[in-house]
Amino acid sequence: MTVRCKYCGGINVIKHGKKYNKSGKFQIYYCKDCKRYFSENTTFKKMRFKGELITVALDLYCKNVSLRRIAEHLNLVYGVKVSHVTILNWIRRYSTLFKEFAQNLLAENGDTIHVDEMMVNIKGKWYWWWEVLDEKTRVILSTHLSKTRETSDAINLLQEAKRKMRNKPEKVVTDGLWAYEGSVRKCFFTLHKPRTKHVRLVRFFDKVNNNIIERLHGSYRERTKVMRGFGAFHSARKILDLWTFYYNFIRPHQSLGITPIEAAGISLPLNGENKWLELIRLCLSTNGVKNDGKREVDE
Repeated sequence: MTVRCKYCGGINVIKHGKKYNKSGKFQIYYCKDCKRYFSENTTFKKMRFKGELITVALDLYCKNVSLRRIAEHLNLVYGVKVSHVTILNWIRRYSTLFKEFAQNLLAENGDTIHVDEMMVNIKGKWYWWWEVLDEKTRVILSTHLSKTRETSDAINLLQEAKRKMRNKPEKVVTDGLWAYEGSVRKCFFTLHKPRTKHVRLVRFFDKVNNNIIERLHGSYRERTKVMRGFGAFHSARKILDLWTFYYNFIRPHQSLGITPIEAAGISLPLNGENKWLELIRLCLSTNGVKNDGKREVDE
């Protein structure tokens, strides 16, 4: 596996002895580019378990395996006893890291974006999970979790999506929810032509449809149905954010054959051996990642 420098992200790295502590021994590396030393455990600093086990847990969770079954799997296959609560803490921790990283990426979007919302159960009450999906690349551009379906919620959602798009969309496809009427106009309407067209699907037999985002809802529900609802608002946000990252960055899209983020023209320096581990290291890199030479992400 390619080792990248913790400080500059470079691969011109050599081994430089080992370090010993209570947890065992760790490899020390030296970067010839920035002339700095670092250890192999910096990616999972202060973590009791090895990075490979953590990434296995994250991957299984995004593949709809429950927390307790993941704990059973780690014990059976790797001989490691870990609590399901610890696994949930891993999800919360790295979900935050991934979201901060994804916020800075600028996607190559198509002409049409789709917007919709779905209901999620949090502690016996219903909340709304909003998404903006690019039709061409299938990238989830933005998400939002709210208690209401007000215009302000739709504006927050669309403003975030607008910030992440390189090109202004020609069409915004939504359902007939009245909150979209004012929000689309506020976020995308300009006096300069061509103007963004708002396509509202009020009737079921409209020629244009919102099927691609409805399919996305089905994927979300595959994750949430085994949970029988979320226990808290902040946990729901973290879990849904992690799955969104998994959808955009990890899992190849069935119709595209590549991940949505790759279809959006964002090239990441991954070697493919363990995408989760490489992405965590990349997210922690202080140098960031080049986005086709057009934008550099600062962590």
